[in-house]
Amino acid sequence: MFITSKKILSIFTFAFFILSCKDDIPKNVKIALKYANKNKNELIKVINYYKNSENKEKLAAVYFLIANMPGKYGLYYSDTTIYHDFIKKINSVIKISSCKQIVDDFISQYITLNPEINHIERKKIYDIEIIKSNFLINNIELAFKVWKEKPWAKNLSFNEFCEWILPYRILNEPLQPWRQYFIDNIENILKDSLNKCTTREEACVEINKLIASRYIFHSKLGFLPIFGGIDLWNLKAGECIHRYALITLAMRSMGIPVSIDFTYQYASWPGNHSWTVLLSDNGRIKPFNGGELNMQLKDIADCPIAEGTPVTTIFRRTYTINTNELIENFPNELCPNLTDKTIKEVTYQYDGIKQGDISMKLKNFKISKFAFLFSFERGLNFVPVAWSKINKNDVCFKNIGKEGVYFIGFITKKGVIVETNPFVWTSQYDILFLEPNNDYDTAILFRKYPIQYPVWDYLKNTRGSLLLGSNDINFKKSDTLLKIQDINDEFNEYFIDCKKSYRFYRYKGSDSGEIRLAEIELISNKKSRITGKVYGYIPYEDNCEKTQFENAFDRNIHTNFNAPPGSWVTIDVGEPVIINSVRIIIRNHFNIVEPGHEYELFYFDKGWHSLGKKVANDYFIKFYKVPLNTLLVLKDLTEGIEERIFVYNKQRKQGWW
Repeated sequence: MFITSKKILSIFTFAFFILSCKDDIPKNVKIALKYANKNKNELIKVINYYKNSENKEKLAAVYFLIANMPGKYGLYYSDTTIYHDFIKKINSVIKISSCKQIVDDFISQYITLNPEINHIERKKIYDIEIIKSNFLINNIELAFKVWKEKPWAKNLSFNEFCEWILPYRILNEPLQPWRQYFIDNIENILKDSLNKCTTREEACVEINKLIASRYIFHSKLGFLPIFGGIDLWNLKAGECIHRYALITLAMRSMGIPVSIDFTYQYASWPGNHSWTVLLSDNGRIKPFNGGELNMQLKDIADCPIAEGTPVTTIFRRTYTINTNELIENFPNELCPNLTDKTIKEVTYQYDGIKQGDISMKLKNFKISKFAFLFSFERGLNFVPVAWSKINKNDVCFKNIGKEGVYFIGFITKKGVIVETNPFVWTSQYDILFLEPNNDYDTAILFRKYPIQYPVWDYLKNTRGSLLLGSNDINFKKSDTLLKIQDINDEFNEYFIDCKKSYRFYRYKGSDSGEIRLAEIELISNKKSRITGKVYGYIPYEDNCEKTQFENAFDRNIHTNFNAPPGSWVTIDVGEPVIINSVRIIIRNHFNIVEPGHEYELFYFDKGWHSLGKKVANDYFIKFYKVPLNTLLVLKDLTEGIEERIFVYNKQRKQGWW
């Protein structure tokens, strides 16, 4: 093959280019470069660029980014236009009504009509194989500029700068040149107010206010991809993690050190969660709920999650590749959440979290070098939240959130081997085991999952509601048969001490509370359910939902009568009848026991065991010979996914964890 002198010169130049910058490159950077394949030249260009500039800090920053680049990737979707179109449509809906139920219905309907939205092809592409030199140089220059110029960033150490400001990505979003775009937009809008900020907290509040005021947050938007930075800014829609990614990018573009922390599992509530954290001037982290409307300085606290919702363990997403003995010695596929090199355990940084060390002796310590602490998710699922190397037959899990339920076990190729039965790790540092003994009882169960927000508000607003009886269609003369004071979100039965018969019965909401009613059942003195013609009244047009008065008496707890304060619904029985009782259930999440559904009850004894299956005949179900003080789960085999651990006590109550 004939090679021209121009090609020879090109080959020689490239070879010299590679050799000239290899000699003094740190070992971890050389290792990283091996993963770059055909893209290696782009990374070498960046190294040489900063070698020639003789800026040692920027060269060190390049080395930091490249050394920690292996494993970083973006998820690239073959088509994102459908998502963009979807968000535009949501914007249009919200301009008409901000009601959650209307938005819920629109999202559900849109996904039903466009099922392909959940099946768009996506590809994992590693940064080190595609990232361009000009992208990295631009990222470094802009990051250094805000570090050196912004008053709230100047006292960041170089290591803090590298971890909290410098990284070009947050999660697994596609790469986009977001820094300059964010700077231009933020400074254009907030130039005057940011100039008045001298602390990180003040600047953080200003930028958060800007994004929160224009953000569409909805819990049903979890299916959206994590867009690239520019798309995140322009679309401003999603659930928590989308919002936190946008907030973190925005803060870092302006030199404000913010990251994302999370817990794999709350200690006493089903589910996991993330939040944003600010690195304060004194080196302490200050968590805050990024993107929340009306956030003020007082809301950037040392530990806002300390009260009300205890956590198990807390982790931080980092750019630095993290390693420990578990990661180095344990197969990633067996325990991906605790062997992820992009996360770091940081529970110890949360002084406000009630935490301590759990120590225990193991019987089966020869199974593995490592033991794991598990916490319970929804249903029968559990998740490892901490690990420890076994020392002889002793194990100690450090910085564990209290007020939770845990068990210790081993992870093997065959699955999880349970070492201990569940135990409660109390705020008094006590360990109270939940395990079967000889104490049994008949369990009368009303629900499979604890009450959720906003049901608590529905309950509060229902108190003070009235049941009236009258023989006058206009209720000019009426009697108060019931004033609701105590109510829960199960079917509540109230006995009516009245021998008088009425043709019309009216449910009237309190003057201050909205009506959120699923069903009313009026039971006559002949033990039969009363039916009739239903009509009602609302004092003004409710822009939240289409009010359907019939829903209050349709024998279907999945439909609701929703109305503003001062509304009422009436049933015309046709002729006067006496009622002995009334059963009322407020709007709910359908986690109560329902007639016709099949249920299975499980108890935990070194693993889950069934106590049998039953079909419910009413809004409760009975199981016999149920162990007390033992962890239980009631599964609805007919429909639904929300089930949560509980204990059944001698007071015949379900105690939720």
